[in-house]
Amino acid sequence: MRSRLQIHIGFIVFISALAAACGREPAIQAKQDSGPISIRATSVGVKKIQRIVESVGTLFPYDEVLISAEVDGRVDRVLVDLGDSVAQGQLLVHISEEEQRYLLSQNEAQLRQSLERLGLSSEKDRVKDIRETPEVRGAQADLFDAEQRHKRIRELVDQGIGTHADLDQAVARFKAAQAAYDASINQTRNLIQEVERFKAAVELQRKKLRDTSVQAPFASYVKERQVTVGQYVRANTPLITLVKVDPIRLRMEIPERMAPWIKNGQVAAVSVEAFGDRIFNGTVWRISPTVDQSKRTFVVEALLQN
Repeated sequence: MRSRLQIHIGFIVFISALAAACGREPAIQAKQDSGPISIRATSVGVKKIQRIVESVGTLFPYDEVLISAEVDGRVDRVLVDLGDSVAQGQLLVHISEEEQRYLLSQNEAQLRQSLERLGLSSEKDRVKDIRETPEVRGAQADLFDAEQRHKRIRELVDQGIGTHADLDQAVARFKAAQAAYDASINQTRNLIQEVERFKAAVELQRKKLRDTSVQAPFASYVKERQVTVGQYVRANTPLITLVKVDPIRLRMEIPERMAPWIKNGQVAAVSVEAFGDRIFNGTVWRISPTVDQSKRTFVVEALLQN
């Protein structure tokens, strides 16, 4: 295929007459009575000069992507093949989701167990006051009971009725209840963090379940199918190659000396051997900032509607 980048440049052309003689130069004879000399005048005009840069280029798809598996599993459906046109979001390949569902159920069960310990019923619920959680409320009740018992026995001892042994026992129980209360606060904080960790694990597993359905990221055509039904694939196993061919790129190499003539937005007239004399118009949209030192050329890309 050949492409032409046409640059229209306007400049002033001055035309003058040049007299030339052939053969031997005749002798110059001065005439004393020569008189006026006749001349012919031509007006100055402006003319546009069209420079054409020709180059052989290669057509490339606008985008090309290799779709790979994101989860392990056995392929149970392949819905497209070579040359098929696919829409954005269309299902291409489906991987068996049975194992992913089992893992999701396991993670959700762990999450529900942690939520119940915090007194929460839904994933969206949050602990507003740590002192209102079941374990902390229980520890707080034990602490209150120990504190009241300690006060009563101290009053009895002060009145000479109670024994110091009972007081020592009440003091020890009160301190143990206070320590248990502090420990329950710390355990509940850890449990809240554990719930957040289980939530992240559940969301990740839900994503893996969704990833069993491999979809097209954009409207395109199938360039290559690399998977078959029944094949066991792992993460990053190539499945389908897609190409977007409207518009398409035309990549050319232009000699370095022509660099001042090439600008973004210029028109490229493209002819393809398969279409005979038909001309396709494109637009220059990418110019390489570097020059190939071995060939002294630089790359220019034109964009064409397919």
